[in-house]
Amino acid sequence: MNNYLESERIILRILTSEDFTPLFNILSDEETVKYFVDRPFTEEKIKTMVNKVPQEHYAIVLKKEKLMVGYLDFYPWFMRDTYDIGWTIDKSYRNLGIVTEAATLLMIYAFEVLGTHRLVATCQPENIPSNRICKKLNMRLEGTFKKCIYDPNEDNWLDENLYAILKEEYENEN
Repeated sequence: MNNYLESERIILRILTSEDFTPLFNILSDEETVKYFVDRPFTEEKIKTMVNKVPQEHYAIVLKKEKLMVGYLDFYPWFMRDTYDIGWTIDKSYRNLGIVTEAATLLMIYAFEVLGTHRLVATCQPENIPSNRICKKLNMRLEGTFKKCIYDPNEDNWLDENLYAILKEEYENEN
């Protein structure tokens, strides 16, 4: 992604060190990170995120307020021309369509600029909002991997849903 992507309400841009404080506030909230197995997020982990090269995290910024309210993950998956997308948003900004809008921007970029073949997203079956976003993005549930992720915080194995959309499916929808 060049500098940024933009819609009516949001700007999607590469995460920078200036995002440390809002990102720390978002990832310090236990409710927000309850589905993350790599919690808790320490200052060191967040510094690593904002300084990662190449960057795989994209800030979701509300244009009018100039406020960073969440981020998208976007990185190559194990197969050629396939990317993984994920999201996290401050709980104060949930259920406003912001993540769906941001993910749609990134999906357009992935398929129309990068020529991506396949976009995937994973989330736990219990994470109803993330499952709902995948469906709004016209991603199809390809399957549920049973007890495939270990959560050391809970000493428990978790299921994971795998969603995907192919370029031709995206083109048929648009």
